[in-house]
Amino acid sequence: MTIHPQLTKRWFGAVVLCMMFAAGAVTAAEPRGLPFVTASGETGLGRLRGIDAQWQVTLEQAGTVRTFSPHELVRWGQWRERADGMAIVLSDGSVLQVEDWRFDGDHVVVPESPTGIWRPTRWPRSTVRGLIFQWPGAAIERDRLVARLLSASSRHDEVWLEGGDRLQGSLQMSPPADANAAPGTPADDANQNRWSVRTRAGDIPVARENIVALALPGNREEPTQPSNTVVAWLATRDGSCLRVTRLSLRDDLVELELAGGLRLACDAATLWNELRFVQPQHDRLKYVSDLEPLGYKHLPFLSQSWDWSRDRCVAGGLLRSGGAVYRKGLGMHSSSRLAYELGEGYEWFCAELAIDQQAGRRGSVLFRVYTDAGDGQWRAIYESPVVRGGAAPLPVRIDLRGARRMALIVDFADRGDELDYADWLDARLIPAAKEPRP
Repeated sequence: MTIHPQLTKRWFGAVVLCMMFAAGAVTAAEPRGLPFVTASGETGLGRLRGIDAQWQVTLEQAGTVRTFSPHELVRWGQWRERADGMAIVLSDGSVLQVEDWRFDGDHVVVPESPTGIWRPTRWPRSTVRGLIFQWPGAAIERDRLVARLLSASSRHDEVWLEGGDRLQGSLQMSPPADANAAPGTPADDANQNRWSVRTRAGDIPVARENIVALALPGNREEPTQPSNTVVAWLATRDGSCLRVTRLSLRDDLVELELAGGLRLACDAATLWNELRFVQPQHDRLKYVSDLEPLGYKHLPFLSQSWDWSRDRCVAGGLLRSGGAVYRKGLGMHSSSRLAYELGEGYEWFCAELAIDQQAGRRGSVLFRVYTDAGDGQWRAIYESPVVRGGAAPLPVRIDLRGARRMALIVDFADRGDELDYADWLDARLIPAAKEPRP
């Protein structure tokens, strides 16, 4: 069959117009802000105006300014990670994307970020878990790299090289380049790559571009957080995601307190502009993944058995859907069941249901919720439509009034159990609203 050239031109023009319209739609949508979810189940779009020291989040929504307490807001925005550049990993899994860094004695020195968010900072080496020089391309491999850095227990620097080799000793960085030399000269380039690891057997030269990551020795114990405090995960446009234990404001500066008492000074206006994700965490919002289940059961489709995962996909790695990373949730596989004791006082169960991004467009499941009012009889109170890989997360808000126990069930749909990586994203229990005092 021959296609007329004029039709080809018209078709190509229509495609270009569609692409231009789509690009324009994205640009036009940005001023409306990013999605937010409240504890009551409200959803909407809002632009971040700021966060105060009590973790109250102020959003602008269609010309109206609204302030949410940390107990009202489940999350605002989305964390979209970055798969290039370098990063610093802290003991609680926080990741700070950096353009460069250097050692100064027993400290790691980070220059000001190119966007101007972070001011120059200087942290003790003992408070940093590791430094990533190059990220793996696959998301699950990035998660494994961070997990290995968090679990590393060497008493010396441990340099991880391409190909899997590891060197233990003391990383010796090249001396600063000659201040009188023109930047970018071959001598400077060579100097920047002349690193070595000082071991018992002597100095072993390494090329910076061959280093994948550096695990640092130091204090691995995390101080316990008081139960009545609020902390929050904050993620920025560059892919950084930090667990912030305290936020303080002074004039045009915001100081973030991080794991191990580390502090990061930020320009307030730039920080509010660059933030893309805020998720407060506190005792009044009970995530199901923080509870111990009554029991778990998996029924294999053939013979392979699967366990469940806490704040992880059942196949390993963080929870992901639609390019966004979720910090909280449950990972399950068909066909399986998790049961929980609820006690009294919970009014709603809320979550977003999805097939994890690792499955691509494959995988298909049914999500079901059963409750027991205390009489030992389980009753079905919710069944989802078929949820398939690649589909947007399905938000659910399920009435738990009168329930004493809850069971979460993932069942087969199409094609048996093929890549049925089911995620209960941000699965949480909402307590009953307190009656106002007379």
